[in-house]
Amino acid sequence: MKHLSLVILLSLVSWAPGTASDFAISLDSVVGLYGPSSLNTNQQLTFYLRLTNNGIYPMKGITNGYCVYSPNGATWDTTVGDNDLGTVGSNEFDLIWHINELGLTGSGFDTLGFGGAIISGTGLPAGFDDIAYTITIGPIPDQDHGKTVCLDSAYYPPSGLWKWDGGLVDDVSIGWRIPVWDGPHCFTVLDASGSQCLLPNPAVIKMETVEGNPSAGQLLVIDVFNNGIPLSFTLTNDSSWLELSATSGTTPATITASASVAGPAGEYRGAISVTAAGAGNSPLKVPCVLRVRPALTAMPYWGFFVFATGGNQAPAETLVVTATDGVSNIPFTAIPDSTWLTVTPNFGTTPETLTVVSDARHYEVGRILKSNLTVTPDDDGLSPIQVFYRVKIEVAVSVAWDIDDGVLPTAYSLSQNYPNPFNPNTEIAFDLPTRTHVTLTVYNVLGQQVSTLVNEPLAAGSYVADWDGRSSGGAGVASGIYFYRLHSEQFTQTKKMVLLK
Repeated sequence: MKHLSLVILLSLVSWAPGTASDFAISLDSVVGLYGPSSLNTNQQLTFYLRLTNNGIYPMKGITNGYCVYSPNGATWDTTVGDNDLGTVGSNEFDLIWHINELGLTGSGFDTLGFGGAIISGTGLPAGFDDIAYTITIGPIPDQDHGKTVCLDSAYYPPSGLWKWDGGLVDDVSIGWRIPVWDGPHCFTVLDASGSQCLLPNPAVIKMETVEGNPSAGQLLVIDVFNNGIPLSFTLTNDSSWLELSATSGTTPATITASASVAGPAGEYRGAISVTAAGAGNSPLKVPCVLRVRPALTAMPYWGFFVFATGGNQAPAETLVVTATDGVSNIPFTAIPDSTWLTVTPNFGTTPETLTVVSDARHYEVGRILKSNLTVTPDDDGLSPIQVFYRVKIEVAVSVAWDIDDGVLPTAYSLSQNYPNPFNPNTEIAFDLPTRTHVTLTVYNVLGQQVSTLVNEPLAAGSYVADWDGRSSGGAGVASGIYFYRLHSEQFTQTKKMVLLK
C-alpha cells in the first residue's frame, strides 16, 4: 500500500524545469546533542527537518527521502519518522501524507521517504518556513563512542525523487522544483557519562481539544533531566495560549504544559525554550502544537410547531447542521426520540440542511408533545448535540389559553419565557390566584411599548401567552433585548427576554 501511494504521488509531479533558490530543506535542530557536532550515547536522538517555500505558489506534491547511516559501524535502535507535528499535514495534503519506511534496522542505511499530494488541499503553502517532520533514532550504545552517525538526503523506491511540484495554477503549469538540502550532517558519538545534557520527554508536545470546550485542553508533562550532576534550568514560552506550571527548576523535574484556548478551530503552534548553564545543548527548544477540532452546531437549536383543529399540519422546518468552523466536513446521523417527529435525510455531512416534519394530527386537542432530535457525529472524539422540539395542539392559535390542571395557584407569579433566546416564538407563563384584570405587555430597551399580549379579565388559573416577535401592528421586530410586564391590581412584575434571529 505504501508503494501504491507513492506511485500515485509520482504521477502528479510534472517534469517542467525549475529553479531551487527559494526552496530548501534543512536540519533545524537535534535533540540529544552534547555539543554542536556530537551525539550522546544511551538516549534517543531526534532530528528536526525544516521545509522552506519562499516561492509565490504552493507546492502541491512533495517527495523527499532521508537516510541515517554510520560510515564506521555505529548502531542504534530502530529509526522512526513523524509527520504529525501540526505545522503541515493531512489537511494540506489531503490525498497522501505518507511515510515510506525502508530498511529500518539501526545499521546500514535506514531510509525514510516523506511524500504528500493533494486533491483539493492547499499543499505546502507559499511562504511556509517551519519544521514539518522529525526522524528519531537511538539510543546508541556506549561501545560506539568515537564513531560517526550521518543524516543525508536519499532516493527511496519506487518513486522517491527529491523534488516538489507546483502543479497547475489557472491552467498554467508551475512545474517542479528541487529544494536545496543543507546536508549531509555528520556527528561524532560521545559517551558523555558525567557530562551535562538536557533531554525533554516528549520531544514534541501535542495537545488536542474540541472547539467550545475549554476544559478539554490536555495537560502534558515535560521531563527535563541530564546525564550527571543536576542542572538548574529556566523555561520561556513564546505563545500566549500555552501555560506552564513553573518557569524554573532543577533536573530531574516535571513541568506541566496546558492549553488555555478552546477555539476557534485550527492549529496553534509555539515552543518552550529550556536553558541551563553548563548544558552542551542549551538552549533547547521543545515544539508545542495545539489542535482545536471543530464541533457540530445546529441552527435553530430549538424547534416549535403549532397544530390547529381539522387535521391541519404545521409547516416543515429546516435544520442546518454545520461544523463550528463553518467549513469542515463532519459525517453525522440525526435521530428523533419520538415517532411523530421525522427528519429527512437522517444522515449527512456538514454543512447539511435537514427537513424536520411533525405529524401529530391524530393527538387530541390540548395535548403538548415534546421530543429531542439527537445529532451524533461519526467521530468518537466529538460529542452529540440535541435539538428540542415541542408541539401544541389547540383549537385555534390564540394569544393566551388556560392550561389549568384542576389545582388553582395560591400566589401570583410570572415565569421566565421559554425558550430564551428565541426566534421567532416564545411562551410566557403566569399564575393568577384570583379573578382579576390582567395586562401583559412587551417593551423595548427604550421603554417603548411594542405589543400587548393580554388585556382582559381572567379567572384564577395558570396561563401561557405566546409572542411571535411582532409589534402590535404586525411588523417583525429586530433582534435584541425586550422586557415583558405582567400587571394586575394586586401584582406587577417585569422580566427580560432576548430575540435572536
